[in-house]
Amino acid sequence: MSARIHFKGTDYDSVEAMPPHIRRAYEQSQRDKVRPQRSQADDGEEAGEEKDADAGSDEHEAQPKPAWSGALPGSGVPVPEGFESVTSLGPATAVQKYDWSGILPDFGTPRARVVVHYRDGFAYQTGGKDIHTWRWDEVAGIQSNLSRHPARYGNYYTQHQYTLTNQHGDKVILDDGLTNVPAEASAIKQAVFALMGPALVHRYQAGEALTFGPVTVQRQNGLQLEGKLFAWNAIGDIQVKAGRFLVTLSDGKTHQAPVSAIPNVEMLCQVIGAKWSPQELERGLGS
Repeated sequence: MSARIHFKGTDYDSVEAMPPHIRRAYEQSQRDKVRPQRSQADDGEEAGEEKDADAGSDEHEAQPKPAWSGALPGSGVPVPEGFESVTSLGPATAVQKYDWSGILPDFGTPRARVVVHYRDGFAYQTGGKDIHTWRWDEVAGIQSNLSRHPARYGNYYTQHQYTLTNQHGDKVILDDGLTNVPAEASAIKQAVFALMGPALVHRYQAGEALTFGPVTVQRQNGLQLEGKLFAWNAIGDIQVKAGRFLVTLSDGKTHQAPVSAIPNVEMLCQVIGAKWSPQELERGLGS
């Protein structure tokens, strides 16, 4: 069995443990790494010690030119071509690009093909050339749809999909096609929730009813789920477990909703003091 492999933001116990589309992309990346090395070796055998400066220049020109515009003034990282026009979000700090071959057209909610993370927000492209910019305070909701799937030899892999909604109702999906979507989603959540959290806590403490998709909470009345209102003194425990928001009543009965249906579920847990961990946002096998 192969050694443990880190690829596209996920750890796999072996090549065989990868889902088919991830394995194809991984094997292609390995071939791409080997091909330039073989080319350089062949050049060395043919030219021997007589390689001159012109040959070195030709070899350099044969390398594909990256589609980067270079670092902007005050920017920490280079940005893809076209993103140099984004000047309202501060310096760029990270870039994630879509890295799957055979990309299909979008149906329904568009999927980001390029995401640039800035100090004050993020910008993205979907299927066209238009660049969309969202400030952190414009992000209204983040839904996490994370699930584990079986692979060979008893292993599993995790599928990530995050749906972001802004204050105007526009949506965009970040998924595993991006080079490191778990890290990017985590960074976006950190920036957005740092602004959103204090305001939500204040509103809740002031008695306002807060709605998070299928869940509504109010300090005085309790929690509403599945169309039913449960007083706080009738609830024994609330936690996020295996991708479910689970409410256990004092009599042992349970009510639940999928985490994937609850925008800002982390903020919901923070407001009411529910137990959760990043690992528990993920649906388990067979659930």
